[in-house]
Amino acid sequence: MTIWPDLNGGVDSLLQSWAAVAGSGFWFVLTAFAFWPVFAKADYPPWLGFVPIVNIYVLVKIAGYSGVAVLLFLVPFVNILFTIFCAVRIGDAFGRSGWFSFFLLFLLAPIGFFIVGWSRDEFRPLDDAGFRTEPAVEAN
Repeated sequence: MTIWPDLNGGVDSLLQSWAAVAGSGFWFVLTAFAFWPVFAKADYPPWLGFVPIVNIYVLVKIAGYSGVAVLLFLVPFVNILFTIFCAVRIGDAFGRSGWFSFFLLFLLAPIGFFIVGWSRDEFRPLDDAGFRTEPAVEAN
């Protein structure tokens, strides 16, 4: 029995690690670019999509929740459910269905946020109960 670690395949595991880091970085940058037009529609500075924790805070605010609700992302399993709730409410704020929100804003976030951001969907904030506020009717 040896006390030295097995170094067989060390180069392969190093390349796999670098590939994972590069893939994660690519996914983050792609998602941040997808957040850019969504944040602009919701009247938040678009560059906040590139700030790692702040972008989640802004998404929670767009979903109509309090900023303190970001702490729910620290609770295991609750964070997955809360992400689904946020995705559905963000989709609702942009007039999208629950199915669209689940599949494209939760499972395939960059694709869904690109669609929402570059479409003609109008952002209407949610009230405290989670319903879309209707635009004010102008009297002529």
